[in-house]
Amino acid sequence: MKLAQIIALVAIIAMLTSARAQQAPVSENLVNQVDPSLSCGSGLLGGYSPTTLDPTQQIEYTYLALNSFLSTPSGIQLLTNCPSPNLDALSPPVVLASCSQVVAGTNYAIIFEATIPCSNDASAGGETVSATLFTQIYVPLPYTNSPPTVTSVRQL
Repeated sequence: MKLAQIIALVAIIAMLTSARAQQAPVSENLVNQVDPSLSCGSGLLGGYSPTTLDPTQQIEYTYLALNSFLSTPSGIQLLTNCPSPNLDALSPPVVLASCSQVVAGTNYAIIFEATIPCSNDASAGGETVSATLFTQIYVPLPYTNSPPTVTSVRQL
């Protein structure tokens, strides 16, 4: 290879690398905006990394966090805007972003949106209340037979 070709190749690689660095995944940007201390996707060993939850995890963790949130003053305030909340007709919350950290188990940082029907006819266009929540959940190692624990949850 000639020197000019090598220089051109290095320039192309540098350009592609910088373009890739500017296009960070939405989930890590969103989580870092909500809680910069997590440094999701920073590349730190032992730190948080962007992750995709499987559908079972999404339902289990978001329902666990939503249930925890609804018992807080903010959650109770949200439900006062809903004449008769119908939690039985709750559709699965939508995960907007998630990061995980491997410890003696796994820590998850999840941002999700939940919509609660305010009556039995919510599916037919009835009134609903919505909340975007940020939660941190600790999932212990399987051999412990311990359930996941919500360590924090708050409305955004």
